[in-house]
This record gives sequence, C-alpha cells and structure tokens, in this order.
Amino acid sequence: MSLFQPKSKDNKKENDDVLHLNHHGCDVVFSHCEKGTRTTSSVNISLTKNKLVEGTIILCIDGEETRYTQDDWFEIPANKEHSIEYRTDCSIIEFWFHNKAE
Repeated sequence: MSLFQPKSKDNKKENDDVLHLNHHGCDVVFSHCEKGTRTTSSVNISLTKNKLVEGTIILCIDGEETRYTQDDWFEIPANKEHSIEYRTDCSIIEFWFHNKAE
C-alpha cells in the first residue's frame, strides 16, 4: 500500500494516511491529487509546511500565484486565504502544525 492516498473530490482528508506527531505538535498527511484538480479558496487555522514529492502545482495565497515543482517545499500560513491548482498528478507530504499560527 502506498502512503500517498487519493484525496476525495470534495477536498476532505478522511482517506489520507495521517501520522500524529503530538510531541512535535503536528500531524503528517500523505496525499495524492489528480491533474486538473482545483481547491476552492479556503482558510486553514493551522500553519502547514508541505513537500511536493512529485508533480507541479500553482499555489495562490492572497491573490499571489506561485508555481512549485517536484522536490519543492511550500508553506501555507495559518489564517490566510489560499487555493491550489494541480497541474499534474501530485504527491505531497503535508505537515499540519497545531498552535503555530504565524
């Protein structure tokens, strides 16, 4: 079984594999999104730091678009409006930090 599980079409994470690193104050999510998927604009209450294992995305934060490709790290600050466009099939390791709003 792959650690990277497909995200559901409605962007919920119930099908993702999650590792809880309570000592470090974060959860680690292994996710996979298909080419052409676009998330709706949303706001997370947690800071996330992400490793794009494979693929290409366009991340839009507060109206500013940035392109990321395989092996790039990217961050989504807590309480910031953002959306993601998956230009290719993507595998991502997401680090969700608790109480680390910046």
